[in-house]
Amino acid sequence: MCSVRGRDWGMTGGGACAVCKHQRRKCEPNCELAAYFPAHRMNDFRALHLVFGVANLTKLIKANATDAGRRRAAETLTWEARWRERDPSEGCYREVACLRRDNAALRADNAALRRQLAEHHQLLLLCSGDMPAPAAQAMPVVCPATTRAAHDPSNNNRDSNVNTSNAR
Repeated sequence: MCSVRGRDWGMTGGGACAVCKHQRRKCEPNCELAAYFPAHRMNDFRALHLVFGVANLTKLIKANATDAGRRRAAETLTWEARWRERDPSEGCYREVACLRRDNAALRADNAALRRQLAEHHQLLLLCSGDMPAPAAQAMPVVCPATTRAAHDPSNNNRDSNVNTSNAR
């Protein structure tokens, strides 16, 4: 079997890619779209053809300098065409807006967690004595290690001042 640009001539039934099959022409070994739209992706190409057309599709894919960029462009254009099939008026806009909203929420959560981590790190340094306390401190710093023991219900070493009897 002869393999040209990632395409297996023996597996495609004559070697025609989806583009050439759709246009009913012979697929040449130097076909520019064969690597991105093999014969088994005929439905993907039909969706792309309806949205972009063959000439625009070729221009959009050729605009990328590397093969990896062209593959990414083919996948992205296919995704957009499939969304346009599902929602002819908005296409992928709704999905992109949802992903942007989720991304913004995750970035805000990440920033809040980073601030919280920095505060806990600073508190840990204060408790360990590695960092001098600020000069004007309104409230005393209470280390979590000392307060955890007082509030831990599994702590068997209870303070002698605390009444542990069942009388209420």
